[in-house]
Amino acid sequence: MRAKAINILQHLLADNTNKRLLDLLKHPDNQHPQDWYMYVPSCFNDALDIRKIIHTHNKKKTLTWTQGKLFSFKRGDTLYDTPLAYEEQWSQALKVINFCVLVKDAQNVTPAWKKQLRTAGFVCFSICVPNKNKTNLIEQDTHELTQDDFVKFLIQGFQNK
Repeated sequence: MRAKAINILQHLLADNTNKRLLDLLKHPDNQHPQDWYMYVPSCFNDALDIRKIIHTHNKKKTLTWTQGKLFSFKRGDTLYDTPLAYEEQWSQALKVINFCVLVKDAQNVTPAWKKQLRTAGFVCFSICVPNKNKTNLIEQDTHELTQDDFVKFLIQGFQNK
């Protein structure tokens, strides 16, 4: 699943148009297993530019999930390494969280339009880990990536080059 998502991301970013794909980076409803580095629930579909649009196929119009590349993670977005972080009471969730990502600042991707090229925006985020007693999260380090590279990070983490 990670490799498929990375391939879709690379395909999206290589295309200089604003065309949307029918292949999605992840399933939009979280009912399917997710093999990403970070667990990204469906509340982040808009940030991943996963949206329903009216799609015409064989002259028939249907509301269809599509994938774009106008990523828009925002300040305050918090993503955890496990789906249990979203399901448990906070005191229990802290016991199963290994780390989380907290977006401190961000600028959305802007689309290519007329003679303007697409800009990849940015995401400044902290990696937070539970303290020794697992009663709170503490900031470990901070990173800044483009929105595109942040999505890649969510899928596969930091890769050694």
